[in-house]
Amino acid sequence: MATTKGPLMSLDASGSLADTIVYSKWKGRNYVRQHVIPSNPKTGLQVGMRSMMRFVTQIWATLSLIIQDRWKVVADPLSITPLNAMVQLNQERVRQDFGSVQDPTLAEGAVEAAPTVPVATAQIKSLKLTWVDSAGADDWCTFIYMDATGVVTPGPSNLIRIIPTGDQQFVVTGLTTGTTYHFKLKGCEKGGTLGTATADFTGVPL
Repeated sequence: MATTKGPLMSLDASGSLADTIVYSKWKGRNYVRQHVIPSNPKTGLQVGMRSMMRFVTQIWATLSLIIQDRWKVVADPLSITPLNAMVQLNQERVRQDFGSVQDPTLAEGAVEAAPTVPVATAQIKSLKLTWVDSAGADDWCTFIYMDATGVVTPGPSNLIRIIPTGDQQFVVTGLTTGTTYHFKLKGCEKGGTLGTATADFTGVPL
């Protein structure tokens, strides 16, 4: 319920009214907006885009100062932070089904071979994925794709996570017992070239 301390919008009002409009204040100014609940906040594409954002924001602190400075060169003309520049470029790339770029000065490299020995081990309402990273000195992450309806066609709408090279495992949670889930993996090199996909492999949660 909105709490009014004076004529609405002239002093202070805060909260929602009938779950349709929201009153609040930002930087000293009163404002009103429509209260909106996303009809499907976990669409495949949304999950894919969030996967890229999660990866980039987590990996940023591990980048060398030299690479961070190269992102600053990209960021300064846009008046954004170097991290935001990296997020922006990589979000655009994942939407187009491209790989993640570590260093904006690198050219795209060669296509890597697929990760090997992928396995989905059953756990309670989850599956533990393990694999061996793609071979190659420039390999820097693994894209994980999942589909609960059939063989995976890798793309941004079924991308569920991006894992830094060297981790070689991920637990997929919130799954349905007895349902067969299909997976494929792709390596990605530092210049943003996605590698060859693994063969489809499956798992059934307990």
